[in-house]
Amino acid sequence: MIVGGVGAGLYGMLLLAVFIAGLMVGRSPEYVGKKVEVREVKLAVLAIAVLQLIILGGTANNGSAFAGLGAGAPFYNGLLGVAMWVGRFFVIIPVLAIAGSLAAKRQMPAGPGSFPTTGPL
Repeated sequence: MIVGGVGAGLYGMLLLAVFIAGLMVGRSPEYVGKKVEVREVKLAVLAIAVLQLIILGGTANNGSAFAGLGAGAPFYNGLLGVAMWVGRFFVIIPVLAIAGSLAAKRQMPAGPGSFPTTGPL
């Protein structure tokens, strides 16, 4: 999954790995010693859903069934530019909200339900 374009790979991987897949393992999700709670997961789902809604919403306005439609028209070029802008920056807003939420939390010691992050594999 490519979220946001060039340079946005790290937060795309963190959205998927830490906040979404971390819930499926049956342990309380933590990231850098801070507990991931409902607010962060909702923001992660919103960040992932924004990109999909923009892609699906943009492709719903065009298709091969429109026989004489020229996709090089100024109207469609403008819509493509807006979709690219929204897809790039509206994903970053929930990610920054997650970062702010985690920065405000205190770091907790590892408990019995956390994954070990030190020691040999």
